[in-house]
Amino acid sequence: MNRSRRAPSSVSRLFVLVWAIVTTILVHEMLARRFAPSLSYLDLAGLPTPTERERIWVFGWVGFTLMLLMNVYTLRKRVPHFQKLGRRLSDWLGFHILCGLLGPTFILFHAGTEVRGVAALAYWCMVVSVLSGLIGRYIYGQIANRRVDFERRAEHNWNLFATETRKLNDDPELLATIRREALTFAGLARERRNPWMAIFDSMRGDLRLLFRHPVVPPETPDETRELLRRFALAKRRAVYVQPIQTLSSWWHAFHLPFAIFMYACAFVHVASALMLASR
Repeated sequence: MNRSRRAPSSVSRLFVLVWAIVTTILVHEMLARRFAPSLSYLDLAGLPTPTERERIWVFGWVGFTLMLLMNVYTLRKRVPHFQKLGRRLSDWLGFHILCGLLGPTFILFHAGTEVRGVAALAYWCMVVSVLSGLIGRYIYGQIANRRVDFERRAEHNWNLFATETRKLNDDPELLATIRREALTFAGLARERRNPWMAIFDSMRGDLRLLFRHPVVPPETPDETRELLRRFALAKRRAVYVQPIQTLSSWWHAFHLPFAIFMYACAFVHVASALMLASR
């Protein structure tokens, strides 16, 4: 990579939380309307209950609008004029993720279990695009910085860890063993050149790191264990930057056609719905 990119901030996690809350509210409302109308939020708030036709239209338009707003991130990233918009690019990525989760969620409630014709094409392209987008988000996290930045972060955390560990046990062989086993634990048993093997090892290592820390002496404090985890993660990403960048280019080549076809089908579906409604 020619330049450094900032890793996605905590804003992305906040947006995912917003999606989870909105989805929970929608699911509750749908279940309440079917099985316990008195528990509906609309009923509790004293608001009129929309008809089925009104609900379908509202969900459809909200979902379609959110799907269009997803492209603000692409404009912010690619078009010079939009690069003047405030906030970091990683925050706009978070907004892109929010719209990419909320939009399909509303479309799912809009479509229900019956999708036919052009709408079905748009629907399944949307499903593929969403799943592909989640994979792309993971890939992005693996290459969010240059290799030299990952290396610098890895060595910084290792030096801090080694300093703290020497206070407990000043054994060079112990440190060498801990370093080797931590890298293996994080998915770097050996350097991979194949992009598929690199991403497979990365995912396997991240699953391990999600639930446990690399093995260290039992007396090691939690803060020191976390330093080792950060070291192993950054070191693995540094080693796998190049093959995963190759995989990222393949991902773009796969994701873009589905997204374009999805929007084309969606516009045809919306135009058809408006024409039928005007009769």
